[in-house]
Amino acid sequence: MAKASRMKFDFITIASHQLRTPLSAMKWFLEMLLSGSGGKLTRRQHDFINEIYQSNERMIRLVNDLLIVSRIAQGTLKVVCRPFTLQTLLWGVMKELKPLTDAANITVVTKFDVTARTEINGDEDKVRQVVRTILDNAIRYMIHGGLIIVKCVATLTSVTIQIQDTGVGIPAQERARVFQQFYRGSNVVRMRTDGSGLGLYIAKAIVEASRGTIGVSSAEGKGSLFSVTLPLDCAVPKKQKIEKTKKQLIF
Repeated sequence: MAKASRMKFDFITIASHQLRTPLSAMKWFLEMLLSGSGGKLTRRQHDFINEIYQSNERMIRLVNDLLIVSRIAQGTLKVVCRPFTLQTLLWGVMKELKPLTDAANITVVTKFDVTARTEINGDEDKVRQVVRTILDNAIRYMIHGGLIIVKCVATLTSVTIQIQDTGVGIPAQERARVFQQFYRGSNVVRMRTDGSGLGLYIAKAIVEASRGTIGVSSAEGKGSLFSVTLPLDCAVPKKQKIEKTKKQLIF
């Protein structure tokens, strides 16, 4: 069973790596076309190519998600701790998603503690993925013209990101399954939005690998509040590393 499982995840890893190369090439060429490098486009041509570009982006994210899921399953998911400014990251993700919020007439309000320290030692790319996943879900499952509130509060040892929305919410009987693989709310399946059901599962794994916590409070029809708390320094203390190694050697 263990060998079959390992072979399965090895196949996922190899296949995902093989898919990334042509998808990345497609992205490059599509960006060139959209920029006008291949000649001036009509509005209709631009819209068509942009649809292809967005589909390619979704495929790239799915392939990356499958790679991370494989690493989670094999216990090889790692975080690289480097200094970065959390508020800059949050502003960047919100700017990236602004076309989506504008299209859905969604208001985004930020409530940052400007006096608090927001430079943390963590994995910037993976934290960005967590924030993007939560915000992307909030936008996707929002009634047109809703509200998203993004808060950032720091203490002496940690920082908490809170993302609250006025979307469809999560049914009470399903709340315990939110961070499970392939979970999609029964009330959002009818909305015909695309999604793999892996985003929050991966987000939880990333946060826990960073020695943080993630949680949600929600009511169906009233929206959701996701809270992510991260240590200011994600580096695992040496003593903890030693204890973890010893534990792994016990059979």
